[in-house]
Amino acid sequence: MGALRLYNRLFRVVYKHRICLESGYMPRCQHAFQYSTINGSSAVRLAYDSIDATPDGKELPPLVILHGLFGSKTNWRTLAKLFHRDTGRKIVTVDARNHGESDHSPEMNYFCQALDVWQLFQELELNKAVLMGHSMGGKTAMTFALSHPEYVDSLVVVDMSPAKLTLDKDIPRYLATKRAMNLSLVRDRRDAEKMLMDVVPNAFLRSFFLTNLVKSEAGFKWRINLEALENNISEVSGFPTDFPHQQFDGKALFVGGAKSDYIQVEEFPAIHKLFPRADIKFIPDSGHWLHAEKPKEFLQTVIEFLNECLQYHDHNKQQLDDDN
Repeated sequence: MGALRLYNRLFRVVYKHRICLESGYMPRCQHAFQYSTINGSSAVRLAYDSIDATPDGKELPPLVILHGLFGSKTNWRTLAKLFHRDTGRKIVTVDARNHGESDHSPEMNYFCQALDVWQLFQELELNKAVLMGHSMGGKTAMTFALSHPEYVDSLVVVDMSPAKLTLDKDIPRYLATKRAMNLSLVRDRRDAEKMLMDVVPNAFLRSFFLTNLVKSEAGFKWRINLEALENNISEVSGFPTDFPHQQFDGKALFVGGAKSDYIQVEEFPAIHKLFPRADIKFIPDSGHWLHAEKPKEFLQTVIEFLNECLQYHDHNKQQLDDDN
């Protein structure tokens, strides 16, 4: 932990004196090293969208949202606006490495992704934030909270558990199919959808996957780093075990889809071992993409949790004032 504190201090000095900013991306260092590194891993530039806090929400901790595997910040655009409408706080949606508009890297593990998020906090000068992540983003959020708890006001993990150590059996097949597609034959998205139909019969999934297919001057291309995801599939499916902190003592919400198997009752002890103050809730009639399937219910569940966190903080502040 001493090494981590030294690293944090060093990066702040470099960040303050040696960088220039690029709109919507991580800062680049101008001298000694381009990006911060720790344990041999380098952070990459993260693309993000943000909605500034309203006057009434400026004192509230921002909400930072991390998407899941194959996703992007645009998947959360509508909900981000609704969270902003209902809370007034600053909302930040982020593209993970190898996804969306963020930079690519051959490395893809949860400590790397947590490092990316840590640097984003430095750029945005976030002292504390509510960190919410879905699926893969949930594992990144958990890793960050167990590595840098001082930056996390509270944690929301969407349909993921620290004990979930396997991916959907179809994920490797999806990756292989995407890599094998001859994109030179794709004239429009309908062509691409036809190529996916046999392997991805679910229309919702096909539409979701095709959000990663973008058109350039040379034709269509995947904006996700399929090679890195395929090479690191065991890292993405797993979860680290050796963290700087044994527990995150802040308030946490684990919210799952009642029809999903990503949070099992037998995994509750593993959740509470790392997150002793976690509440675990399920949204009826929803699966793994509960925020897309039941957005109203999901929004209400998270807003209630955020309000509970505010009440808890107000209660603690009042106790401190009374003691003084």
